Amino acid sequence: MACLQRGAAGVFFATVEWGSRDNISPDDYDRFARPFDLRVLDAVREAPFNVLHVCRDNNLLEHLLDYPVSVFQWGSRSPTNPSLAEIAAKTGRALMGGIDHQETILKGAPADIAAEAEEALDATDGRRLLLAPECAVDPRTPPQNLIAIVEVARS
Repeated sequence: MACLQRGAAGVFFATVEWGSRDNISPDDYDRFARPFDLRVLDAVREAPFNVLHVCRDNNLLEHLLDYPVSVFQWGSRSPTNPSLAEIAAKTGRALMGGIDHQETILKGAPADIAAEAEEALDATDGRRLLLAPECAVDPRTPPQNLIAIVEVARS
């Protein structure tokens, strides 16, 4: 709450390892994590921009679409996770991502970033999408790759 009292628009809440079926079943997540997640998210419910980041491959995002957040972020390019189009069809909330955070944003060229950004825009019809890497931005990310995301978003 202190961050909101000081002017933050919301929180970035990540499931970390708990967000993957590789580590926990949906039933166990409901038992061991959901009550505590919801306690935190309830405390910041009035914030206009809370983001739920569901980590890892084989993730539980579809199981968490009822969480009280404004934005969902996950590794949509992983073949074991739902795609941007799949989640866009299941929720009216905003989605964040579209750019591979392990390879493309860090090691790709601006043209590679632009191609993934265009794919993400196509997958969502350009609605309710915040173009971004699908996870944290590595500090070694070339600035021109971040600029490429902004250029696609502006065009």
